[in-house]
Amino acid sequence: MIFSYRITFLTLLFLGVCSYAQNQPNVIVILTDDQGYGDMACHGNPYIQTPNIDKLYKESLRLTDFHVDAMCAPTRAALMTGKYSARTGVWATIHGRNILHKDEKTMADYFKESGYNTAMYGKWHLGDAWPYRPIDRGFNESFHHAGGVIGETPDYWNNHYFEGRYIKNSHLSPVTTEYCTDLWFNKALDFIEQQSDKPFFIYLALNAPHGPYDVDTKYYKHYLEVGLPESTARQYGLIEKIDENLGRFRQQLNALGVDKNTLIVFMGDNGATAGQKIYNAGMRDRKAQTYNGAHRTFCFISWPEGNLETNIDIKALAAHIDLIPTFKELCDLKTPLAKDLDGISLAKFILNPQIKGDPKRVIVTHNQQLYTPKKYKDFEVLTPTFRLSKSSTRDTTLTLTNILKDPRQKKNIIADHPKVKDMLLKYYEQWWEHISDRFNELCPNYLSKKTDPLLLTAHSWHDNKNKTYNQSHIRAGVIDNGFWPLEVLDDGYYIISLRRWPKELNLPIRAGTPALENIPHVSKKNEGVAVKITSAQLRINNTSALKKVKKRSAEIPFKIYLPKGRHELKTVFTDQSEIERGAYYVYISPANK
Repeated sequence: MIFSYRITFLTLLFLGVCSYAQNQPNVIVILTDDQGYGDMACHGNPYIQTPNIDKLYKESLRLTDFHVDAMCAPTRAALMTGKYSARTGVWATIHGRNILHKDEKTMADYFKESGYNTAMYGKWHLGDAWPYRPIDRGFNESFHHAGGVIGETPDYWNNHYFEGRYIKNSHLSPVTTEYCTDLWFNKALDFIEQQSDKPFFIYLALNAPHGPYDVDTKYYKHYLEVGLPESTARQYGLIEKIDENLGRFRQQLNALGVDKNTLIVFMGDNGATAGQKIYNAGMRDRKAQTYNGAHRTFCFISWPEGNLETNIDIKALAAHIDLIPTFKELCDLKTPLAKDLDGISLAKFILNPQIKGDPKRVIVTHNQQLYTPKKYKDFEVLTPTFRLSKSSTRDTTLTLTNILKDPRQKKNIIADHPKVKDMLLKYYEQWWEHISDRFNELCPNYLSKKTDPLLLTAHSWHDNKNKTYNQSHIRAGVIDNGFWPLEVLDDGYYIISLRRWPKELNLPIRAGTPALENIPHVSKKNEGVAVKITSAQLRINNTSALKKVKKRSAEIPFKIYLPKGRHELKTVFTDQSEIERGAYYVYISPANK
């Protein structure tokens, strides 16, 4: 069973009275991962079955020209801050470039400072250690997996969609055997049931339908039967699982008496993936690319007590950066907004959909996934009518399209509109100057004697390659390396322990590890290869220390004095063939603990 709540009459009465006693609406932002605009029946997909999403579609107003980043972590950074993601330190999903600058104020901060109880569940992907965790960024409660995908390098070893240990606030949770999508929705309902006299804000950031496409066969076998590719069928199955939970979640909101004064935003984080070639709502490109299909997503807004019109489209050009200013107005948030936000309030369109959008509005999207952003890479300058685009994957010609007349963006009309091209290219140049002033700043890993021991993983190596961001790479013993920036807040002696495998495995550095297989509905994980590591080296700034690695050594600890300030940490494991790779896992704690 997905929902196993036994709610008494008094609980229902209490929650119902409290929900109507407050003036400000509750707010729930539901963000799905890798679900494209066309991955739902209500947008014309002839295969997928999404009855509950379709119901929300009819009961909402929809932003139909709504844009995010072309990849997940940047979208999350922009959504949480109201700023273009690259300004916040986040323009990739790895390389240590998915960590939100410490000084950024988040959506949760604004809600919390305005009297809301705040919580997040699911996928964070903006930093796993203090001071970057959700619990440090304005959330009263959080329950999430580490890294960007369940099973990535920072995640608890062998976590999978049907079982795992996650981060509850700041500590590791007990094992849960709830399927991940069920778990996140259930945690949100637990939180809602505990509320009383304050409105709540929940960021329900699902990791599905991102791969691995592991879900019970019953959710996708019918797609295989009609001839869809297995990857698409399985991802559609993950979306059906989301749809099932969305329906039961909304039913439970109704049972708790909080549905009427709850503002729900349901949106995606980037363009389509596995389903893109099957149905993409007539758009060009997919996730991590350039054109409309890479960054246009769905955004449904429902708020029964807000007297919003339903089953209606708002065609104004809009983006994820607009939600914070919009919430400020709709929810009467008391905390002043930062003065340098990039978004605008959409409240006037939401409250009166007949108002037309600003024809002069311009938004810029780009996709980097590099250690250092590269100008003119995979960008699109958007107006309500025109799109100026440059792709790095196929046709690299600067392209201008009329999105109203040519939604598939097939015809390059740049020769017919040179002034439009010049105007939008000039806008891009100014935008690049606006977003690039902090590109050289690193988000350091903080060391303090007052906080929990620090875990560093290969996922956040700073370098130009980073081929070791998933546990499958650790199993394969990938040859790769990079450095971690450290900021020491308390000088003193620290123990820095180098490991090939995470602590929970307690395996020797040289050992392999069994394959993960024969678990129903879970993709096989290959055997972890043994590598005969002979030495371990620790490099900090311009100094280094070297130790031999014995046959049964699970870790190689170094005791070292670190003064306050910024440092650069790098590790080297050398094997019997003189091949060097970094220590995939490093644990740091004060020497006196």
